[in-house]
Amino acid sequence: MRMVQAEWWAEFKIFEDRDGSYSWQLQAASGRIIARSGHTYESKYWCEQDVNWLRANADQIMVYDHTTAAPGSSTWRSSAHPGAGIAAV
Repeated sequence: MRMVQAEWWAEFKIFEDRDGSYSWQLQAASGRIIARSGHTYESKYWCEQDVNWLRANADQIMVYDHTTAAPGSSTWRSSAHPGAGIAAV
């Protein structure tokens, strides 16, 4: 039996709201929304600029896990190294 690797991709989608502001979503191939802009933008230009910045710098974005950290400390996991462990900061 031949196994076919599942196709995985995601895309940014930019939306214009009724009031003329803009926002973005990152959507997986499955249709699941992975991320949304945390605010709206007054212009499409700045919305696109943030999407372009995220695309260009995605491998540099750090992920902080605050679910198991002791009070007053935090842990981090680098998205640049998915197999890396968690280190205390």
